[in-house]
Amino acid sequence: MRCCNDSFHLRIGSFHLRSVGLKQHKYSKAIRMPCEKEELLNAVVCRLDSLDAELIATKKDMHEALMRQEELLAYIDGEEEKKFWVS
Repeated sequence: MRCCNDSFHLRIGSFHLRSVGLKQHKYSKAIRMPCEKEELLNAVVCRLDSLDAELIATKKDMHEALMRQEELLAYIDGEEEKKFWVS
């Protein structure tokens, strides 16, 4: 986490912004963010990173469970076919 003695500067460099009925304008300015908001923003970004990692792990676990389920269903189908042919 960065030191919050200095204001957070977000550089907006030469964006082309479209307005309804107006020509495109170029903006280049620094936006100052208070220390408290910077800390809150950093906490939110960390939480989003954590949630993203949890989501990736959950998707992986669900995929593995689905593959295992398909294997079990194929095994059961094979056993049922054996019983059908043996009977």
